[in-house]
Amino acid sequence: MPDKAGRTDRATKAQLEVPAGMQRIYRRFERWRRPHRGRLPIPEGLWASAATVAREQGVFRTAKVLRLEYGKLKRMAESASGSPQPATASTAFLGRGKDSGHPLPPARIRTSGFPAYGSYLE
Repeated sequence: MPDKAGRTDRATKAQLEVPAGMQRIYRRFERWRRPHRGRLPIPEGLWASAATVAREQGVFRTAKVLRLEYGKLKRMAESASGSPQPATASTAFLGRGKDSGHPLPPARIRTSGFPAYGSYLE
């Protein structure tokens, strides 16, 4: 909450920015970090809980909110589920050409960067 000068302390500000699905694990990490100063290894149980949340909320978002190493969290989230994290957006390939059934001719892409100034890709 803001004080008389309208300032918000860091803990309150961080709490306001934590998504609803991460409130519980966020509080667990804060309780663990409070008495531990320095760089101590995070307990496996906390990592496992963070990996579970990452599979639901996304690895990047979870790592940012919980202040965790993205690479390790990603590996743990993937290994715990047995498969890579599902994409939230469609990853279907949209083909254009004579075999795609699309009525338009194949697209030509003009490159303008080094080394092929003005060359075309088909």
